[in-house]
Amino acid sequence: MKTICSIFVLLLSTPLFANEPIEPSFTYLEVGYTHIPDDESSTLDLDGGDIKFGFMLGDNFFSYISRREVETSDDPVYSETWKDLALGYKYDLDQRSAIYVAGIKTKIDAVDYLDFFDQHFISKAKSLAFGYRIRFNQQFELGVEVMSRKYTFWDDSTLDETEGFVKGTYYISERFGFSAKFGQELERDLYQLGLQFDF
Repeated sequence: MKTICSIFVLLLSTPLFANEPIEPSFTYLEVGYTHIPDDESSTLDLDGGDIKFGFMLGDNFFSYISRREVETSDDPVYSETWKDLALGYKYDLDQRSAIYVAGIKTKIDAVDYLDFFDQHFISKAKSLAFGYRIRFNQQFELGVEVMSRKYTFWDDSTLDETEGFVKGTYYISERFGFSAKFGQELERDLYQLGLQFDF
């Protein structure tokens, strides 16, 4: 988390060097692969896919919805489905960078297949996120987000976490690019690779 915060501060002081300013994208469709490694055993690593759709609500308000499904490789013995709904407000610092704040509601459906009957454990989370995005040039965009998240688990226990991510997108055309993301979630590392299409 300290690394993510340090990158956030560094980006705010980074000089802009693109010849033709391009705004960072808040309207996009992203499809990708997610990997969440387990510290104790690789057989408990979670792998799967994710999809995210972001769109603007006027000039400054934005929203996104996303869904991620990951599971262990054996059988599987365990799986998670994450569903996010976000509403945020962005402020353009200039023609190629913006800061934003967003509220995010998350539903987490964890399924344990070890027992004879599948057991579903429904948890929820509410987050307040602060982020920064910069489109350095026509090919590269970088974003950093830090959030305060409160989890409420299926047994009514709670957990307060400070989480975040760093994401880079490399565009091979005006609207299409490859994305890579590293973050932390529920005290776990999260890696994502994706394809992104901007509208």
